[in-house]
Amino acid sequence: MNAINQRTAAVIDPILSTHARGYRNSEFISHLLFPRVTVPNRAMRVIKFGKESFRKLNTRRAPGADKKRIQYGYASDPIALVQDALEGVVPLEHQEEAMSIPGIDLGAGAVNMVLDVIDLGHEYEAAQLARGAANYDANHKLALVGADRWGSATSDPSGDMDAGKEAVRRSIGRYPNTLTLGPTAFTSLKNNPKC
Repeated sequence: MNAINQRTAAVIDPILSTHARGYRNSEFISHLLFPRVTVPNRAMRVIKFGKESFRKLNTRRAPGADKKRIQYGYASDPIALVQDALEGVVPLEHQEEAMSIPGIDLGAGAVNMVLDVIDLGHEYEAAQLARGAANYDANHKLALVGADRWGSATSDPSGDMDAGKEAVRRSIGRYPNTLTLGPTAFTSLKNNPKC
């Protein structure tokens, strides 16, 4: 891809200025798996609650008998934010030349490119975290091999998903609310005869 110079900036066809050919990132999904949370400081502690609210307790008592008690409490974990920075540069001369053509704003394009690059880095880190098998307990993952792979006609994707949902529910008391599939898994699921 060539950098825009005075000659090329001045000859952009205004009819085609709303269409650009080239690479585009697919939709980012990391915010669905790991929602972004605003925090007031770069380094602080975050409150962490336990599983006490998910435990079933016998709360019945006979008249006049002692009441059972549970201890309310919390812990805190340290967090430290990382900072990403990138500068998108558009020479003033190129910006001035491009401004003479309606609909062309090189400054906005540079800002959007910077945001896309930073978001792509975040998306990659989130994918590494979500796809790392070591980040999950043994009962929260299942390797599908051979005839169990969803591309096989004898596989049971619906049963696999139900088993996964139940494993999560047994662990945290709630069913999972998000399923994310890569293109290969999605195509196999869509074409599986049992689905």
